Amino acid sequence: MTFRRYSPNLKSFFSKKIAPLNSASNGSSSASYSLAAPVNSTRKPSLPPLRLAIISTPRSGNTWLRHLLSRYYRLEQAALHIVNDRTLAGLPENVALQIHWRKEPGFSRLLSDQGFQIVTLARHPLDVLISILHFCLYDYQTDNWLLGKGGSEEGIRTAMPRSRAFIEYCKSSRAFELLSVTSDWWENSNSISLRYEDLVKDTSSALLGISDQLGPPRCRSVETVLSECSLGKLRQTNDTNHFWKGRAGLWRELLPKAEAEEILSVLSPICQKLGYECHPDLSLSDLAADNNWIRYVGTELKQTLEDWREKHLIAHNHGQSLTRDLNFVRTEKHKLEEYLPLEGFPMNAARMLHKMRLKFYGIFRFLKVPHAHVTNRYEHEDALKN
Repeated sequence: MTFRRYSPNLKSFFSKKIAPLNSASNGSSSASYSLAAPVNSTRKPSLPPLRLAIISTPRSGNTWLRHLLSRYYRLEQAALHIVNDRTLAGLPENVALQIHWRKEPGFSRLLSDQGFQIVTLARHPLDVLISILHFCLYDYQTDNWLLGKGGSEEGIRTAMPRSRAFIEYCKSSRAFELLSVTSDWWENSNSISLRYEDLVKDTSSALLGISDQLGPPRCRSVETVLSECSLGKLRQTNDTNHFWKGRAGLWRELLPKAEAEEILSVLSPICQKLGYECHPDLSLSDLAADNNWIRYVGTELKQTLEDWREKHLIAHNHGQSLTRDLNFVRTEKHKLEEYLPLEGFPMNAARMLHKMRLKFYGIFRFLKVPHAHVTNRYEHEDALKN
């Protein structure tokens, strides 16, 4: 039995509803480990494989750098919370891997054995902590960072920069563990090191500095890479406000002198190792700092809630449409099952007699065969086409 002969309406439904979904899926398929739209990794045969491991403290600009390097060198993308020899071996030979992990002898050896070149990104620790405070408001999976080593961000969700909850978090072992990721790899002789501040100030020059060590870019147009991977463009493709202000020194607008110095009383060794100084804005009052946070986050949060509401309505309407489609398929299925026993001689005879319907119409009524199933037309086929 075929849809063409017995249910043209159902065939039309599948051609209109299912085929476009299949073609869309086939056109945007990506590797399971990729967190972003895949990049064409086609390379010239003469070019050697390139495997990059971007290892830095969370919220240092890792994801932005991963997007840039993946397009700059035409690499696939991957982001993992933990790796072993099997997961690394399963990655493509041309890949930009993002991971947050402290430097350990076994881990370093594993990366070397799998042919990974390490890239480390530094950012001012106070800017990193402010970015963590903002990010955990939208993403509840930050516990996966370092597999929860040193604690979690649960206590600072919805907190403000001057709150005791945030100040104590910045002085905690959790903050120290996270900030130590970049600190561990920063002076590694086999690592390529760069600063977030330089990447923001002049992205093209920062990438040029990397190419001095990794080789020339493999992309067709550096200008296109810079355009596609601009922070403004990436913000449009993300639902968790992953790419926030993209500015250096934002902490000076949110942390007055007293709070900044209290945090640095614990974290100054990391700042010194990475080469960062602390010069808070002496004119910043407590009220001004709080108002800046409310202005930056409050407006964004309002827009985010409006966007989520709109997406919820779209998803709700789409769900109702799918429910109607499912009910239609079930109805057609029942019709097919009802007349399946008529396959063969009864239906062939009915079709032959239909050609003589003006003369033998009474026979159709006797066989109780619906007119639509003989003529291959359904009463709501026109509605489906519309």
